[in-house]
Amino acid sequence: MSTLALSLVLSMAAPAKSAEVLPLSRLRLYETGVGYFERRGRVSKNDKLALPVPTAHLDDALKTLVVLDGGTGARVGGIAFSTAVSEGMARAMAGLPDESDGVGYADLLHSLEGTRVIVSGRGGKVTGRLIDVEGPFGEPAPKDGENVAKGPPPPAEYNLLVLGSDGNLRRLSTKDVTGVQPAESAAADRLDVAAEALSDHTARTTQSLGIRVEAGGKLGLGYVAESPVWRTSYRVVLGAADDRGALQGWALVHNDTDEDWNNVDIELVNGRPASFLYPLAAPRYARRELIEPEEQLSTVPQLAKTTPDRMWLDGEIGESYGVGGLGMVGTGYGGVEPAKAQSAWATWASLARVGVSQDSALATWPSSRRPTPRLRAHSSSMAWPTRSTSKPITRRCCPSCPRTSKPSRSPGSRAASMTA
Repeated sequence: MSTLALSLVLSMAAPAKSAEVLPLSRLRLYETGVGYFERRGRVSKNDKLALPVPTAHLDDALKTLVVLDGGTGARVGGIAFSTAVSEGMARAMAGLPDESDGVGYADLLHSLEGTRVIVSGRGGKVTGRLIDVEGPFGEPAPKDGENVAKGPPPPAEYNLLVLGSDGNLRRLSTKDVTGVQPAESAAADRLDVAAEALSDHTARTTQSLGIRVEAGGKLGLGYVAESPVWRTSYRVVLGAADDRGALQGWALVHNDTDEDWNNVDIELVNGRPASFLYPLAAPRYARRELIEPEEQLSTVPQLAKTTPDRMWLDGEIGESYGVGGLGMVGTGYGGVEPAKAQSAWATWASLARVGVSQDSALATWPSSRRPTPRLRAHSSSMAWPTRSTSKPITRRCCPSCPRTSKPSRSPGSRAASMTA
């Protein structure tokens, strides 16, 4: 007897139901609560074989499976099995909340958001994409001291916001809805997998491992799985004619599998070999470090919801320094931020140098943000309105200019001219 190397081929697809199952020929039970199961039979090349294993025992089978050829050259290329899905994985796939409690009606509705659905109700069927689930709506909870009506509370109601295939946006109340069906097969499959993984019945179902045969002959498959602990009981039988007796020992063996043990060699091992559990059936994912780009770039376009004019002019209006808020000495209201003020001053100065008229320059400025200076295109002089003061006013034409101007009128006048 020789042991062949086995390559495992993991697959999401389960083997066909018509696959042949090798008969159970040998069983060895241990006192540690595990048993060695061995199946033997003659196979041909490309035969479809199945190895029935309870879903709860799938990890044990993957950990201990061996192939025995019996010296006839039988060869196995691999096995295929339905990948086990953990509870957390099932919730993530179906879009369900991470809580460990049960799944409710509202959870299932929210998991279908963004999916194409078929909503059946009193008004017929509506096919479209589920945009949002509004609610819950219902009677508020009674306050302390208020009489509470007997019986279960009425179920909460929700509104389904559905964008129909005809382009119409509909709001459907769940009190008028009799069914919600995913129109996409992928969404329906994810919900089915999640329902199976979250069910307590899953551990008690049987899963078949598909065996891919590459060469025919006598083939044996052996694996270790959980089994009931075998126990013993003893009794003494005394003879009626003499004083001699016999000691009898009985073994109690339980068959908790889904098949009868016919023509099976059973060995009871009086020992406690080391045995452990190890998860192998469910996929595992490693965590990788997130490396941030040196340049912080946004995934949303800068002009997705705005324009350059809005970015520059439609900021918050508040108090800023300078007459009219253009970055000069004094305080005023209705200006822009200091950084924007310098840019605004440069714009006005450029227009003056190239000879743009006052009316043309002001026409390019929004009326709600139009500044108060009066441009004189034929000279470099500008007139600015000032506040009345009892002291002479000295102003600079711009924040970076060292030259100053003196008032041409009395300090109490309404305007002072300055020369750039």
